[in-house]
Amino acid sequence: MDTLVRSSRAGDKGLEIWFEIQPTVRVDRIPMRTIVLHSRNTSKDPVRIYLPQAEPFRAGISTIVMICGDGVLVVPEPHPHGYQVTEVDFPLLSPGEEKTFEQSFSLDPMVPGPGMRTERRNGFEPGKRVRVRWTYENAIQKWEGGAQTLDGPTKTLFGGKDIPHIWLGKLSVDSEWIAP
Repeated sequence: MDTLVRSSRAGDKGLEIWFEIQPTVRVDRIPMRTIVLHSRNTSKDPVRIYLPQAEPFRAGISTIVMICGDGVLVVPEPHPHGYQVTEVDFPLLSPGEEKTFEQSFSLDPMVPGPGMRTERRNGFEPGKRVRVRWTYENAIQKWEGGAQTLDGPTKTLFGGKDIPHIWLGKLSVDSEWIAP
């Protein structure tokens, strides 16, 4: 039976993180699962995190690595362009506040060939033990804008000054999960 799985917790400079792997599966062309990412402010001051609202564009900021034998799944797969960061991507947590964010993934991606079909990722067969690590990291202290990208120049955020209350650092949390 597929059950809710919770990770360890890690914290630094007023930010605490952990995740939960939800047992439910939703079908959106392919079977999709959800990891709920938790961020909590444990300080007496506001803490701001950087987490793009669009799930596919979180690679390198909020990265989940799943290892099962020789199989490795990195979530999300990096998308180099197609998203313009805004101030909404820097949520502020009040003292004691917790916010959750979802990150979707699939163990059964679409495979090339005739007909539409999915196939289980190699190494993630049902019953296999999967090591899961979420790493959240931020080194962005200011967003001056003007950088040329394939999507046009980036916009200036927070007046181009230091982002108020921004959390800087790197945290990782782990869990084990049995592939359903």
